[in-house]
Amino acid sequence: MLLKTVAILFFASLALFLVLFLLVLTETKKGHRIFAVRIRNRLDKIAFLMTTFSAGLWSKTVLLYSRYMLHFLFLKIMSIVVAVYEYLEKLFYNNRKEVKRLRLLKKKK
Repeated sequence: MLLKTVAILFFASLALFLVLFLLVLTETKKGHRIFAVRIRNRLDKIAFLMTTFSAGLWSKTVLLYSRYMLHFLFLKIMSIVVAVYEYLEKLFYNNRKEVKRLRLLKKKK
């Protein structure tokens, strides 16, 4: 039963494909549309609008993603700058403490 249904669907889709292929071939030879001209023109306009909308949406998505990556890069650079600054500050603070200790030792002598 299932095999029969699959075979029917396969042959129906194959027949539909052949009919549409012959229709497109005939229309290509004649240079204009023959079947359902208004509907197909409307569908072409809708497809064009959907394509331009999705292309615009895609470009906005890519732009947003690139801005996100740029901000992420700046965040990482700034965190590295902060880490270097804190390291140098700690180093200078320890150095200053050491200098004060050495000066006190020098005064005692």
